[in-house]
Amino acid sequence: MFGTAQRRLGLPAHRRRPCGLYDTGARLLIRPCLPAAWPGYHVDYRFRATTYRIDVVRTGGATPSVTVDGELQSGTGVALVDDGVAHVVRVAM
Repeated sequence: MFGTAQRRLGLPAHRRRPCGLYDTGARLLIRPCLPAAWPGYHVDYRFRATTYRIDVVRTGGATPSVTVDGELQSGTGVALVDDGVAHVVRVAM
């Protein structure tokens, strides 16, 4: 995450990585690491004119599942779209 990627995220790199957010340009990879005492967290992530509300919750599942606006995604990545609409991302782990 260099240059324009760092500026458009709104979070410095040292804060994105502990949250498990990795911007590849076209996709946001989400690989959360929750401390044992945390039930979850949320991050408001800005991609150009679009906001993604990312909720990470501990559900006890063996592998994380990711939904965007209620639609199950394959893997733990989210396609980044600059459509100016607020999106809700839920990561259950």
